[in-house]
Amino acid sequence: MRLGFLLLVLLGLGSSVRAQSMPERVDFSKPPSEVEAYNKVRFAVRGERTAKGLVLTVEGEAYYPDGAVIKIALRYWKQTRYLTSWKVKVEDRQFRATLRPVPRRLPGGALTVEAWFALAEQTPETKRAMKDGGYFSCSPP
Repeated sequence: MRLGFLLLVLLGLGSSVRAQSMPERVDFSKPPSEVEAYNKVRFAVRGERTAKGLVLTVEGEAYYPDGAVIKIALRYWKQTRYLTSWKVKVEDRQFRATLRPVPRRLPGGALTVEAWFALAEQTPETKRAMKDGGYFSCSPP
């Protein structure tokens, strides 16, 4: 069984890319086992048009131990196939990724940026840190 969650940020592509300016904060005041999986990651997306194409920067915070891997994916909002995806590591409860310029013309409308955490894709060290650190509300698989 693949454990994961999905967070969506829709970007309108009119004259410039727009996204929420500040994401809601992750509640680090609670133990990690008391924070729902869908509330453990928050991020914001900034877009910039350059001569080489659209550059997207994703910055966020995550209630996961250092070294945890989060997959960031970009797709057109009406499709399920990703235009591109990349993996980032959590360090000090934060992550940042910059997508290389997208030179091709993107379809009109909106893009969706997704952040996925999958327990099955974590290293044994990260899984151990999550188990020992009380990240699960029940016994882990």
